[in-house]
Amino acid sequence: MAGRRAWRRWGGWALALALAFWVLSAPGERGTLTDDERDYAQAAIHLLRDGVFSHAPPGESVTPDAYREPGYALFVAGVWRLCGADAPATPAALEENGAAALRAVRCLRRAQRLALLIAAWGAALAARRLGGGRGATVAAALLVCASPALRHLSGQLASEALAAPLLTLAAVALAALAERPAAGRALGAGLLLGALAVTRAAFAYLLPFAALVPLLRPRPPQREPWRCRFLLAACLLAVSLLPPALWMARNVRQFDRWTLAESRVVPLARAELSLDLAREGRWGAALAWTPGGLARDLHRRWFPASRLDRWEWSGPPAQANYFVRAIHRRAALLASLGDRLAADAALRREAVEIVRKDPGTYLLSLPPLLWRGLFAERSPAWALPFDLALPLGLLLAIGFVTVLGRAVAQRSGPQLALLLLPTLSFLLHALVTEQLPRFHQPALPLAWAAVAALLFPRDAPPGT
Repeated sequence: MAGRRAWRRWGGWALALALAFWVLSAPGERGTLTDDERDYAQAAIHLLRDGVFSHAPPGESVTPDAYREPGYALFVAGVWRLCGADAPATPAALEENGAAALRAVRCLRRAQRLALLIAAWGAALAARRLGGGRGATVAAALLVCASPALRHLSGQLASEALAAPLLTLAAVALAALAERPAAGRALGAGLLLGALAVTRAAFAYLLPFAALVPLLRPRPPQREPWRCRFLLAACLLAVSLLPPALWMARNVRQFDRWTLAESRVVPLARAELSLDLAREGRWGAALAWTPGGLARDLHRRWFPASRLDRWEWSGPPAQANYFVRAIHRRAALLASLGDRLAADAALRREAVEIVRKDPGTYLLSLPPLLWRGLFAERSPAWALPFDLALPLGLLLAIGFVTVLGRAVAQRSGPQLALLLLPTLSFLLHALVTEQLPRFHQPALPLAWAAVAALLFPRDAPPGT
């Protein structure tokens, strides 16, 4: 027994040292930034250099905007400020790998690796609450740390890198609140949910559903009347709405519109996608969105008339796909209206009109999109030349659905509360967005926690 305790103590120190080395060894070199990364970097640069939340490109006047949610840009700017790193003059400077750029990139990667470790800790707590034993807590943490998608995010300028730990901790906080409603737990969960909403705006639509968590226990004790539960629900909703409400108030003052971020082409692209799916075949699209070379070969054999680029953000203008059509339409509205938020409002009205004319077609587009969203996990580099994204996606989906079904069958309020946000987020994105797999990468820690809970269940008490 003493030897086991000593092994655990020294093993814990060795693991802590290994994790510290991994965090501190983050590289500073950067390759070419994607468009999204450039936007986030530009917003953080303007915050540090000009004190203005703006995505204005270099050379243009720095004017306030609401192009994206503020949470991640504030995180990046805060990391650079705390590290004493000089903000680069432009996002392009990060690609040049000068001394200042190397320091800025390295500081951000260290911070995001720490965020990944926090997500792993949250996944360990989640696995325990989902019925896993001690082995499940260790397995969940290790699976999250080893996740190819989450490790990739830790090296990118991507809001998903911050949303992952926020979503994981918010889910665990909601489970704790459902288990034992208390004002302090409602406050903590609300603050995490509010931070999540200003990092990824889609979660703002889920806040009213999260506020129902204090009501999940069907029969409160006599000393705990229902009105206390409703007060906790109101408190949770108010606290969680505070950060997005403050940001939206800023946008009302600046632009006279209640908005968290510009919706850009998302609503119209989703409506146009439903038309493409009805016209060119839903099964062909589902196969085109299936990872792996075999799926693409089968697509070419079974659907020779359907080009793969119809379902991606590419294709020649003469045969423009849903996304290209939406981009061109937004450009035309911007030219005529001169106001990005007004153009977004017009695009939303056009999308609603498409759905109103044929809601059946829109709803029938859901099955292939639900399939598309399953593949948020990436294939690990060590598996090359094989692509493991398909089996990993199916493993995570089966594990999550199994645990969710078990929670429903057992009427477990804490477990349902823990799984509420990722479940609703998955359905919401299928309904109103293109359901890009990366939208669900913040939920990967919870999905891996579900798999770990199934693989290492908690031992049943003696006599059961």
